[in-house]
Amino acid sequence: GSLEEKGIKMELDVPEALTVQADQSLMTELVLNLVENAVKYGRKQGHIQIRAATEDKGVRLSVADDGIGIPEEALPHIFERFYRVDDARDRSGTGLGLSICEWIALAHGGSISASSTQEKGTRIDVFLPFHNKTSC
Repeated sequence: GSLEEKGIKMELDVPEALTVQADQSLMTELVLNLVENAVKYGRKQGHIQIRAATEDKGVRLSVADDGIGIPEEALPHIFERFYRVDDARDRSGTGLGLSICEWIALAHGGSISASSTQEKGTRIDVFLPFHNKTSC
């Protein structure tokens, strides 16, 4: 279901003056992938928060939902290509979303991590350094 179909409210907390050296199309893909996941696994009438903030050496972006969450034993594997948590989840898509996000973060000299509590939601954090030798 889409954002509208599920009645999910999206909250943006992104400062206007925030800049980072990055490939624009890859950054767009990264954010779209994270938001799509948050909608897919978010609950009806739920919330998605997109935050970005400047830190010492770069920018931290997070996308959080209050959806079904990810089982603890699955969390270390979610960035692996084609990994799926279980059959109960939505089978649409390629299973590449988060592995692409990780590749994009790493290609910019950054990192990505996830924290999740079942039935409470998931948060994905991406850190992108201000200056990087982009390898893409």
